[in-house]
Amino acid sequence: MNSFDCSEYLKLYKLKKIGSGGFGVVYKANHKITGEEVAVKIISKFSIQGANSTHKIYTEAKVLQSLHHSKIISLFNVFMHGSKLVLIMEYLKGGSLKDHIKVNGPLSEEAAR
Repeated sequence: MNSFDCSEYLKLYKLKKIGSGGFGVVYKANHKITGEEVAVKIISKFSIQGANSTHKIYTEAKVLQSLHHSKIISLFNVFMHGSKLVLIMEYLKGGSLKDHIKVNGPLSEEAAR
């Protein structure tokens, strides 16, 4: 059985850093063959330390992958790469919700639905 090579998988994407925070870095990524546009979030394992942190993240990822709704970003893949947790997610243009709220103020109840 062949093992999954994370570094080879990530080489399939052209990455452009679009943000960072306390937990890690987010990249806009284009698949080099298909052109598919995704977001790649790379989180330092050290920022999520705790007895069950990694297990909790995988559990949340499993739940997120099972949800399909226009207001929820799709999660395509999640895996460990060395000391990093890598999430391959749907890319949405326009920045983060945090950035939107900074510029436009809180969402109305109707907009949040």
